[in-house]
Amino acid sequence: MFQTPFEKDLANETVETWTLDSTGRHGFVTDGDHSFFNTGVLLITCSFSTIIQSWAPVLYTWILRQDIEHHRPHFRHISKRIVERIQEKRLEFRPEFFLHVSLYKYCLESTHISFQVMDFSASQRAAHAEEYADAKILLNPGFYSLTKASQLIERKAYLEEAQSAELGCSFHFWQSATRLKANGTLIPRDSTDTLDHILHTLVSPATSSEDFSKNVQVLRADFPRIDGWLNWWLRPNFASMTFPACSKVNPAVSTQVPSTSNPAEHSHSLLHHAVGTDHDFP
Repeated sequence: MFQTPFEKDLANETVETWTLDSTGRHGFVTDGDHSFFNTGVLLITCSFSTIIQSWAPVLYTWILRQDIEHHRPHFRHISKRIVERIQEKRLEFRPEFFLHVSLYKYCLESTHISFQVMDFSASQRAAHAEEYADAKILLNPGFYSLTKASQLIERKAYLEEAQSAELGCSFHFWQSATRLKANGTLIPRDSTDTLDHILHTLVSPATSSEDFSKNVQVLRADFPRIDGWLNWWLRPNFASMTFPACSKVNPAVSTQVPSTSNPAEHSHSLLHHAVGTDHDFP
């Protein structure tokens, strides 16, 4: 794990700007760099610096495996800093203090649908949720006075609440959709425009829950071969990060954070240009 004093200060700034500026660029953006080391993944979280007027890293963490437990220390470190800042500045708790935009991706191979890339994205989201819940517990002085059963109920509620601080990368949804439309076995060539129109409706902030459900039904009826792909994106945790009609994030908040993980991916690119890739881990 690596964090400079500047990056620590930037994490503090990211929390405070939510209380000072309602029109700025907010939130954390997290993504894994699979190329920097030849073993494991370099996880990076970025936020926007008002000093240098650019997105910059706030924390690097090397992880060997892409499961929940290996992701948790990264989010724990950030959450701990957020909790400390809330307490130092006596701020009223807001879920957006912990808001992360992160990468999730669905893979298509040949003519069939594959679930092979789920481990990283699902584990990252779950790790963030676990640390969000732990942060809420730290900020709740009465938590440990509850019975064990009540503690479990309360923590479960915090895990569900974490969805109000999680957004996905829209670029990777459309990248997945583009690959889907290019597969003539799944999508007839004369139906790609129809599919595209429905998908744009699903991701539109103007789409109501009722209209969302109706369009999903149309997709299932008209494009039965993409049912596996559609079911993946409609899984509750991923639907809430992808489709505004399913999102738990305050709409006023979601307009103030990036819709893609590009800030973190750009940081990967800058790091690769500076010192190369495929390094041995010390």
